[in-house]
Amino acid sequence: MALKSFLIIFTSLFIIITLTFIPRTTYALPFVVFHGISDKCSHEGVTKFTELLSNWSGSQGYCIEIGNGEWDSWFMPFRKQTAIACEKVKNMSELKEGYNIIGLSQGNMVGRGILEFCDGGPPVHMLG
Repeated sequence: MALKSFLIIFTSLFIIITLTFIPRTTYALPFVVFHGISDKCSHEGVTKFTELLSNWSGSQGYCIEIGNGEWDSWFMPFRKQTAIACEKVKNMSELKEGYNIIGLSQGNMVGRGILEFCDGGPPVHMLG
């Protein structure tokens, strides 16, 4: 009985110590930000938002511009905006393993358009 208790305690301690000292690696999926109407990636608010979210999440973030952000967000046909966004994410090697989409206002619609119409693109894991 004493040997059985000793083995249980020894095994438990061995597992705890082993798990404590094993190096851990984490992998966070990159994300893309699509801005809202009348905005663009180079505006301070969008830039800071992307940086803060990247720092907070520990994953690399990218703001993707579609045409001339401010003007084209109003006047470019939505299907064309989605097609441009699709081609941009397809051409980003950083996203080949998958990515998350963060849409700000109209950017949510662009993200939804990618989910619906972007065939052959990298896998989207989350739209937020």
